[in-house]
Amino acid sequence: MKCITCGKCEMIHKSGHYVYHTPSNIPFHIQIPNTQWIECTNCGAVILPPELNNRLTSEISRNFSIFYTQLSLSVKKLIKELTDSGIYTSENDSPRITKIIHELEKTLVSNER
Repeated sequence: MKCITCGKCEMIHKSGHYVYHTPSNIPFHIQIPNTQWIECTNCGAVILPPELNNRLTSEISRNFSIFYTQLSLSVKKLIKELTDSGIYTSENDSPRITKIIHELEKTLVSNER
């Protein structure tokens, strides 16, 4: 079968550990062991069978949940430290900083539901 993306090469069956690389601003990647997929030798386009796609989707969801929880706790800790130390108060900071803090708090609350 010709590649669905570049049309130049045959797509080959691969097996082993499939690695999904997240965007550079996400600090993790996903590795699924003992699986199979189809890949173009020219452009790297990939066709995932349903089972691998389901496993990958599950792992991405689980990892993003962990990542978000860690990020949320870090932001909450930072807001508390800034507030407790007196560095941040709504009286002594610019409206822009106050707006950013409130938007972070609002985003964290809405994403925790």
